[in-house]
Order: sequence, then C-alpha cells, then structure tokens
Amino acid sequence: MRTPGAYVAGRLALIQFLHQIWVVDTSPSLSRRSGEGDFPMTEVARNAIDLICKGNLIECSAEAYHSEIRNAIIRFASDCADSNDAIRMRIALAEVSRLDNKHGYGPSAKSPDKLT
Repeated sequence: MRTPGAYVAGRLALIQFLHQIWVVDTSPSLSRRSGEGDFPMTEVARNAIDLICKGNLIECSAEAYHSEIRNAIIRFASDCADSNDAIRMRIALAEVSRLDNKHGYGPSAKSPDKLT
C-alpha cells in the first residue's frame, strides 16, 4: 500500500512530466485559460490556475479555496473540456478533489447520511 506522501509525489511527478511534453505557451486558448475570458478572476485564482498549468500543487487557505479558487479551477476545467483538452481537465478536477478533501468542502463528516 502506498503512503499518502508517495501518492502525492507520484502524482506531482506525472503532472510535471505531462507539462514538460506539453508546451503550455503554444496553446491557442491560453489567454482564456489564464483568466482573461468570460469571467473576471482575482490574482489569487489566476495564480492557482498558473500552478496547475505548470504542474504544481495548489497550496491555499480554506477561506481562499472556498471563496474563489474552487470556482476558478472548475471554470478552468470546463474551458479545457470545451477545447478538447481532456488531460488538463482531469488534472484540474483531480486538484479540486484533493483540495475538497483537504479543506472539507461538501457535507460535513459529522453530518448524518440521511436527514429525517
């Protein structure tokens, strides 16, 4: 069984490898992916998207994640899907999943499965 640290390190290595073979700067929709498209984006959210594009993990506070970064990453994933960029879309959604687990997004672990 792999330890969580080995999982993150392996995932990061895969992301960096994909980034190396996939030239980000030549992407035709880079300006839209960088936050210059339909939605205004804060500097914090733009930096988070840039980290994904470079193959790095996002480190942020729970407050920043819940208030702005999560929505920006999901819009980025949607933009990637629209331009048939399935690999970046999956990487972005994997990062949303990781950060959801880290920052407790969604139903509380203390809440019951069924409300009566």
